[in-house]
Amino acid sequence: IIDITDLAHDVTDFIDSHPGGRALLKGQVGKDATVPFHGGVHAHNNAAHNLLAMMRVAICEQGGEVECLKKQL
Repeated sequence: IIDITDLAHDVTDFIDSHPGGRALLKGQVGKDATVPFHGGVHAHNNAAHNLLAMMRVAICEQGGEVECLKKQL
């Protein structure tokens, strides 16, 4: 689970397909990845935003932390 703009996303099924590699997503698991997603190394296009929207699982409480399920990634 990663947090982007106060929305929790389950990236489990996508992590091995990420064009930038598994390590980039794995490094953001359980964290707020808003800045890397919106202003990181790569500018994400509309397709990336649409794909991310399909991974949303929850709205994060303001000031809260993303709790990561202990899954093997």
